[in-house]
Amino acid sequence: MDPGLEETNFYDPENFTYPFGTHVAVVEVDPGTGDIEIERYVAVDDCGEIINPLIVEGQVHGGIAQGIAAALYEGAAHDEHARLQTRRMDEYAVPHATMLPDYETDTTVTPSPHNPLGVKGVGESATIAAAPTVVSAVVDALEPFGVDHLDMPITPMAVWRATGGGR
Repeated sequence: MDPGLEETNFYDPENFTYPFGTHVAVVEVDPGTGDIEIERYVAVDDCGEIINPLIVEGQVHGGIAQGIAAALYEGAAHDEHARLQTRRMDEYAVPHATMLPDYETDTTVTPSPHNPLGVKGVGESATIAAAPTVVSAVVDALEPFGVDHLDMPITPMAVWRATGGGR
């Protein structure tokens, strides 16, 4: 046995902590071309007491980018035999910075009563919120065309088809 000290400790709180917040998107959709532009994106999240604001902001920005990517760009395509057609990065639409809007972000602080620091997680909160926020905004914009549902990713072709070619 090698010499040394070892300690193991477990913290098992009586309850879990969950962040919460709200995200809102304003989009412009061209029914003739199917192009979607996010005009404004506002997110307010609450992850309890914030220990490092820069990390929280980075988590929220990254999460919004992932959610927008899922809503508008990233999609696995399969052929008629269920073989994956988007196997390489040049076949899979990963968005780059110019495809994403500026974000307006803010926080509220509601300390968690279930741990001594009053903290909650923030890592997935924006990812979970962003995709349905953008999808809902696009579907709302297309309501005059009778559109009440679109599957992700909402591509320009999907918008064009849903609006009957912009008619």
